[in-house]
Amino acid sequence: MHKNPYIKNKNKCINDKGVSLVELIIIIAIMAVLSTGLISMIGILNGRAARECAQDTLSALSKVRVLTLSKSTGAPESGKASDADVYLEIKPDGGGRILIMQVNKNKEGEKIVDQISVSAPNVDIKAVVGGSEINLTGTDIIIAYDRATGAFLKYSDAGYMTQLTFDQGKSYTINMTPATGKATME
Repeated sequence: MHKNPYIKNKNKCINDKGVSLVELIIIIAIMAVLSTGLISMIGILNGRAARECAQDTLSALSKVRVLTLSKSTGAPESGKASDADVYLEIKPDGGGRILIMQVNKNKEGEKIVDQISVSAPNVDIKAVVGGSEINLTGTDIIIAYDRATGAFLKYSDAGYMTQLTFDQGKSYTINMTPATGKATME
């Protein structure tokens, strides 16, 4: 009887050069893990968290200004933002993240806090206060407005804050004009 060369014996070991389903699944899983790490690194490299933090802060400044002009009792006698009854507070949460909050003190002095956003970790914050650049990463930042004029109140005894920069590989700066209370992002 003549054997057909195209029919293989079932008992012989077939030497396929293809990829098994298990090998394919393992390769896809490895690629998924590597691509997730790559995507997160791209987010850090382009400063996505710093941009979001700067945008949230700019939006929060606008909300605080409106609240100050409508509900505040006026500028504190000290003229400093830390003594205002309505202010924006940017502070670390202890886990490396930054909380952006709108704070309104009621008549009894109790704080009513509206948390606006939480940023991703590893965002550095720098500011220009009284002409000097200072690193504010990990410290509480309070920014407030004068109810009568809409101008910024002094940040500290050193003077007014004129710039607030958020950095995570790429920097985003909020420029603040003390006399008018105007804030813009570049």
